[in-house]
Amino acid sequence: MEKRTVLAFVLIFIIYWFSSQYLWRPQQVEPAQQTEQQTLAQQAVSQETDERPITQGFPTSESFIFSSNENIGEESIAINNEIILENEKIKVSFTNQGALINQITLKDFFLSDKVTQIDLIPEEQAILQVSFDGLFIDLNRTIFNYDLDNQTLLFEINNEESNTYFRKIFTLSEGYMLDFRMEGDYFPLFESYSISVNSGINITEDHRASVRDIGNSFKFVGQVDRETKNVTQARLSSRGEQRFIGMVNWAAVRSKYFTMSLIPETRIVTQSVRAQRISETLGFDLFIRYNNQISSFTDHYSLYFGPVDYDLLSTFGNGMENIAELGARWLRPLATIFMFYLSFLHRYITNYGLVIIVFALTLKILLTPLTNKALSSTKKMQKLQPMLREIQAKYKNDIQKQQEELRNLYKEHNVSPLGGCFPLLLQMPIFFALYPLLRYSIDFRQAHFFGWLTDLSEPDPFWILPITMGIFMFVQQKMTQSKQDMTNMDEKQAAMVQSQKMMMYIMPPFLVFIFSSLPAGLVLYWTVFNVFSIIQQYFLNKKEN
Repeated sequence: MEKRTVLAFVLIFIIYWFSSQYLWRPQQVEPAQQTEQQTLAQQAVSQETDERPITQGFPTSESFIFSSNENIGEESIAINNEIILENEKIKVSFTNQGALINQITLKDFFLSDKVTQIDLIPEEQAILQVSFDGLFIDLNRTIFNYDLDNQTLLFEINNEESNTYFRKIFTLSEGYMLDFRMEGDYFPLFESYSISVNSGINITEDHRASVRDIGNSFKFVGQVDRETKNVTQARLSSRGEQRFIGMVNWAAVRSKYFTMSLIPETRIVTQSVRAQRISETLGFDLFIRYNNQISSFTDHYSLYFGPVDYDLLSTFGNGMENIAELGARWLRPLATIFMFYLSFLHRYITNYGLVIIVFALTLKILLTPLTNKALSSTKKMQKLQPMLREIQAKYKNDIQKQQEELRNLYKEHNVSPLGGCFPLLLQMPIFFALYPLLRYSIDFRQAHFFGWLTDLSEPDPFWILPITMGIFMFVQQKMTQSKQDMTNMDEKQAAMVQSQKMMMYIMPPFLVFIFSSLPAGLVLYWTVFNVFSIIQQYFLNKKEN
């Protein structure tokens, strides 16, 4: 491998890493000054609301305030924190204090101990708090009546004197979907409210790579005015929150592999969504505003609690597949093709390590014509080295004439000086498209290959695979190096040859260090691809000799 080829590889890798961390993540930041003004305005409204009496349809007696532990006309209701809806995929636990969800258990997914089922909501947290702007009603501490009928759970509070009621109705369907409906009648007039999914989402992985892995894996994703918006936990760490203004088609928080998503029905007029940092993860508040003041309403939402599975999310037909991490926008078409091919292979090969090996072999076969041409070009360039040095020495004081003679030499022997770099440059989009698939795809989570490689989505804990890759990379470079006669070289040319030899010894350890933090599946792909390249190089060398 020539020096310029190696440098090209390193430069592209560094550019990709820098871009993935800092450039490719849309910010869409609301101006800080505007956010502060909105916060102050909200505080002022809240303070004003707290000071004024309850009117506009509600009885003025303090007994109607729902923050007490008694419902009107009824005996005290006991708090129950374990009201359950479940199917074959998911178990959802509710509390009747606030009619909130306090636990979401995914039955098919486990922690690293392979025994404990995944719970999406952190301990002692809950979601789906509802707050009505301008009304002195604390529904989130009110103890609701409830009725469980098959897969439908009804929470209700009411006031018989004024015929006022408020209900939350949950219906669990198949898979990971939960239907959520809110109903209210004879309320005081209001025109806006908010729903909160602000518990944060549990950390379910070991995250052996680094703290940065948590910062970039946990993300808010939403579709606002038909445009996908997202922000990572790392980007929120400095400012705490970020608001996206417009019609919210859906909103979600995701960890590396799982998501909690809220989908309003299309008729609901959503005003904005606010993503905010919750401990080490994220949550969000959805703000809804009616066109005028109302006292009765029925609003319907869908909830998705489950894996970040591209195929499942695509079935919604509303862009929720963008919750899945597919890398930079310009690489997504290629990443999508790879994802479908990997899924196709897995239908017939159950071990994902073998799937990656077959995938690498497939790409090697497809790229063989181009690779052969490039390797042949490299060999020709090596044979032209004496003539190149002769031209450089002859016209060392006339750079323009030197370049003209070099072009004539390349044209005469039908060779390109950049021909040897092309296969490696061609592999870069492939490598970068595979990166998010192998790192974030739920299919590779806890995918066992053999021995110590128990999770192909995480780095090799013992560096065995990266070191093996470095050894094969050194062998490949050694095979492409030709013997150089340095007797007729000047100092500059001799220094260049020595520099190339040094790169051959320095680059493999350097890349071992870089690859040690990458998913084992990606390192496996690169290692296997290098092995196939060595075999190809061997037969090509044998043919030319």
